[in-house]
Amino acid sequence: MPANSTKPTITIGIDSSTTNCGVAVFKDGELVGTENITFDGKYNLNKLEKIINAFSEVFQKHNPDLVVLEEPAPVRHSKTLTSLNQVAGAIWAAAHMHGAYIDTIHNKTIKKYMNVKTKEDSINCVHEICGLLVASDHEADAVLTILAYEQYVIERTN
Repeated sequence: MPANSTKPTITIGIDSSTTNCGVAVFKDGELVGTENITFDGKYNLNKLEKIINAFSEVFQKHNPDLVVLEEPAPVRHSKTLTSLNQVAGAIWAAAHMHGAYIDTIHNKTIKKYMNVKTKEDSINCVHEICGLLVASDHEADAVLTILAYEQYVIERTN
């Protein structure tokens, strides 16, 4: 790189669950890729370790400056909520170990800013805004996590 250039800002949006996680990577505000990481089997500590390892690889590969996690919707079962919070904590820890700043945005805030209600709405919204037809609603939600977060931050700082 020339001496006067600066490192691009890498931002990663994540839609997490215990079975699969959508990941969206942005470089200087432009979407450069998405993926859906799946985790087979019953949720337990071994699966949690697989999630940590998978995200360590993602963060090692992309070296993000900022990671934004979608906060899950409230659930009725405390065991499910505990599992979702453990996954979020594992991703949070992996991001921190790689030196990224971490923040969250609630899924209801994302839906409000992006004007989406269904999984299909999310996929269509990403296609309309970014010109990308994503393979899953998890990838779409990861993209929308960053797009909504940008709007949210701008609104809060003005």
